[in-house]
Amino acid sequence: MSKPYRAGSTATNKREVYEVDEIRRALKACPDTPTGARDRFAVMLLWCTGLKTAELLSLRAKDYTRIAVKAGKREIIIPGAQRDRLEELHDAWQEHRRVIAGASQRKPLLCNLSGGALDSSYVRHMLAALSEQAELGKRLNAQGFRNTFAAAMHYAGVPIEIIRRQLGLSDIEYTAGYLAVIAPVEQHGAMGTFRLEE
Repeated sequence: MSKPYRAGSTATNKREVYEVDEIRRALKACPDTPTGARDRFAVMLLWCTGLKTAELLSLRAKDYTRIAVKAGKREIIIPGAQRDRLEELHDAWQEHRRVIAGASQRKPLLCNLSGGALDSSYVRHMLAALSEQAELGKRLNAQGFRNTFAAAMHYAGVPIEIIRRQLGLSDIEYTAGYLAVIAPVEQHGAMGTFRLEE
């Protein structure tokens, strides 16, 4: 039996979900530089796949296609409506990556300017900096993007087993508990038709 999903009252990042406009503002805040192209692609990847930071940084060039991303043994299907935009950002970063890392399939997909691996602290600081530059009034983090991806699937009516597989969660019960915290569909539905007597 799996442990139920719990997000304590102080664990804001465990329940945070971002608005589309907030993510778009963060994408626009990335500078027009090689690192900016990489960071823009990284943000879009987090949004479209719900990858954890370690999974994001362990990706190799061969793990990404226009249709899916392979994270370990798991294949995450990229939402159809986002494929063109993600591919555009991938290609923009690849122009710089080819200069930095050549055609190597072994080097990280999101490498540093020497062709080596990025550290997880880089992702934290990068997202924090984008939050400030975009004046979001909140701090972006990888878990928040994962929550946003999961909530979007849930609100769109994607079956819970597909959501579980996309996120690589342990089982249906845990997935249901997680979704109930970040995307309470039934609660929103019930209160949407509820009327207080005046």
